[in-house]
Amino acid sequence: MVFGFEGRGINKRIAIDTEHNLAATILEAADKAAELCPTGSIVIKREGYKLPYGTRLYDKEPIGLDIEKK
Repeated sequence: MVFGFEGRGINKRIAIDTEHNLAATILEAADKAAELCPTGSIVIKREGYKLPYGTRLYDKEPIGLDIEKK
């Protein structure tokens, strides 16, 4: 399975190269895409929300807030 980006700006979205629909994909815990996702939006089924809401990295401050503060 290959992840990529489609579109630009606010219309950018994650694309997944698969012959079937997204539900048919199998994202393994060892897949780097989920590990490297800076927002935590790519999650492993039944694994993704082990950290409670409010304790994840971007639950505390939105992405880019550090740049906006400058």
